[in-house]
Amino acid sequence: MKEIADKLTSNKKCSCLLVFKGGKTVYEKYSGRVSRDTIHPINSITKTVVSILMGIAVDKGYIGSLDDDISVYVPGAQRVSIRSHLTMTSGMDWSEGLIRKASWKEYICSKEIAEERAGVFQYNGGSSHLLGIAISNASGMSLEDFAKDHLFNPLGIELMEDVPELEYRLSSYSWKRALAWDRDPEGYNIGSFGLSLKAEDLLKLGVLILGGGIWNGKRVVSREYIEEMIKPHVKAGLLHYGYHIWVKKTRGVATVSALGYGNQYLTVLPEHDAVIVILSESDGEQSSEIEKHHGELIGAVSKIL
Repeated sequence: MKEIADKLTSNKKCSCLLVFKGGKTVYEKYSGRVSRDTIHPINSITKTVVSILMGIAVDKGYIGSLDDDISVYVPGAQRVSIRSHLTMTSGMDWSEGLIRKASWKEYICSKEIAEERAGVFQYNGGSSHLLGIAISNASGMSLEDFAKDHLFNPLGIELMEDVPELEYRLSSYSWKRALAWDRDPEGYNIGSFGLSLKAEDLLKLGVLILGGGIWNGKRVVSREYIEEMIKPHVKAGLLHYGYHIWVKKTRGVATVSALGYGNQYLTVLPEHDAVIVILSESDGEQSSEIEKHHGELIGAVSKIL
């Protein structure tokens, strides 16, 4: 395992690798500008965090049911279920990309729902943002504050109030960010991307999923929700998709992964008591080499007794 891990971290674009196995971190390495204390943009892994928060919102009664129409919590939204937004099968007419509108909510809510697309997977950051707004409206708190109270604080995850300015690139767009969780023009924390965490924080989220919603012996989110979250609910190209998380077999090993643009990985191996975290500085470009080594590492970690 170490040989493959060293090979992965020798890639200049790979800035961090953590491997958790059998209840402890067995590999930890940082490089470049990233250290243990670095707050790093996790890009679309934010979506998986929102999914966990939705489970907590249901557990605590803020959201009645995943089968509720999201319009119950986001007035003006199309009448489709929260569950269909979690699996990205709402049928929304959506083109992925940054929204250049004064109201992201109104823009997303204006998108038509086509019956012929309902039940078919289409990657949709708009769904993620609506889910975050639903949690915020239902709880009467910002998504960030809800996360602090019910997820981050229990796991010992501390969001920095003032993040050192980082050059942040996504596709052809670039801007400076100085928030732990970016907001849209109306002040809603962005549900599809925009969260920054330490590598160790991501590892904690992976261990939470691995433990079926328990952290340090305390229940944070229901086992029922986590079990449903990591099921393969819908075919998504060569993969499957759960509740805002990717489900697949890699080299014969069952994995669930939260993936962020630019080679950010949070991968859980449920049958092997393992979690892998990879953070990269790839200027918004996917590295096939990192992806290849990620697959090799999964195979190697699964063989550790």
